[in-house]
Amino acid sequence: MNILKKNIAAILDYRSPKAILLACGVSIFLVETLIMGSILLLSPQTPTLYALLDAFVLVLLLSPLLYFLLFKPLIRLAREREDAIGRLTEAHDRAQRYLDIAGVVIVVLDREGRVSLINKKGCEILGYREGEILGKDWFDSFLPRRMKDEVRSVFADVMAGSKDAPRGYYESPLLTKTGDERVILWYNTILLEEGRIVGTLSSGEDITDRKRTEKALKESEIKYRQIHSTAFDAILIADRHDRLVECNPSARMMFGYETGDMVGMGIRELMPEKYREMHTNKVRNFLETGVSTSMNRVLEMEGLKKDGTVFPIEIVLNTFIIAGERYFTGMIRDIAERKRNEEEKELIQTRLNQSQKMEAIGRFSGGIAHDFNNVLSAIRGNAELALEDMKKDDPAHERLDAIVLSVMLAVKLTRQLLLFSRSQPFELVPLDINKIIEDLLVMIARLIGEDIAIKTELSPDVWIIEAD
Repeated sequence: MNILKKNIAAILDYRSPKAILLACGVSIFLVETLIMGSILLLSPQTPTLYALLDAFVLVLLLSPLLYFLLFKPLIRLAREREDAIGRLTEAHDRAQRYLDIAGVVIVVLDREGRVSLINKKGCEILGYREGEILGKDWFDSFLPRRMKDEVRSVFADVMAGSKDAPRGYYESPLLTKTGDERVILWYNTILLEEGRIVGTLSSGEDITDRKRTEKALKESEIKYRQIHSTAFDAILIADRHDRLVECNPSARMMFGYETGDMVGMGIRELMPEKYREMHTNKVRNFLETGVSTSMNRVLEMEGLKKDGTVFPIEIVLNTFIIAGERYFTGMIRDIAERKRNEEEKELIQTRLNQSQKMEAIGRFSGGIAHDFNNVLSAIRGNAELALEDMKKDDPAHERLDAIVLSVMLAVKLTRQLLLFSRSQPFELVPLDINKIIEDLLVMIARLIGEDIAIKTELSPDVWIIEAD
């Protein structure tokens, strides 16, 4: 009995099915031995009674033993196994959920490069269901043709444990179901079992959109630099402290500075003294209130070159913020040439206006000359008729003769007015300048009176000229 108790105590701690079978076999053998010994001591009279006693006692004794030694452990084992399977399933589901909610591709490859595991993100990027991916050759199925041999060779080096195999992060494209390529930033981890390499665990981030954005930004930067460098107008960029942080070649050329000399300068140094205080106040007011009357408007002011030359400019101001820092931009155009052209244009316009005025005066004087000539013709005609009827010794004869002379001079003046108004063509005739002056003095002397004397010194050998 002590041996039975020891066996039972030992068996109660078992866990494996082999231990259960062994315990059952030992228990049956011991019980059967005990029963046989007891029946022999009782000495039954008939074989039937012997058999009945053997079976009855055997069942009676074995039932509790079998329950405690066989059925109860089996039930406990089944429950433990069920709990273990439940915990394993729960852990697997939890791990799968973690894999599925991960924002990166996670894929496990075996030594032959076949897919053993892939998460939801990987399926989404490739465009396949999980069942369509598992077991497939990764290199033949999901890499562009141009990359297959190269990547497979690297994978073989990793499986062989080569120290020359690449480590860390690297970029590689994936081929989706639709034939598109997605750029993935991979990081590989070697899987080991008992010190032997059995595969790789790879996590990859889809950086296709980032690469496109970087490419677009790079192209935009190149375009900006080209525009910035080739712009005819000066471009200045200053920080909130009114210091230049960047300028283009046109700005250096406009203000007369060498490359690199302008960066770090104060904006005030590029304007005459009369603008500096106003500029400082406006910048301070804008930084405090955010309100400006100068932004996004074309302003005319003056710039100051390195050699002290002041020149007129047009400037358009604007502002922007990068990484929380405010900057100001100025697009500046040298308008000195335009100002000169405007002044010349204004002068030409003034002359044109004066010419138009003179033309109007000429037309007006031409009309007056025609009318005045008619009046003079009547005066001259009447005076000449009066002279013919008058004797030369008549006191009025000289006055009438002066009237005729004055009328002739007036006729010449009206003719000049007609020439000025372009109403009569030029007519060149021989003229004696001295005679013309003397005749004009006779008429003027009668007009100005005896209080004013006119003295002339005429050269007697002046040539005859042709004039109108």
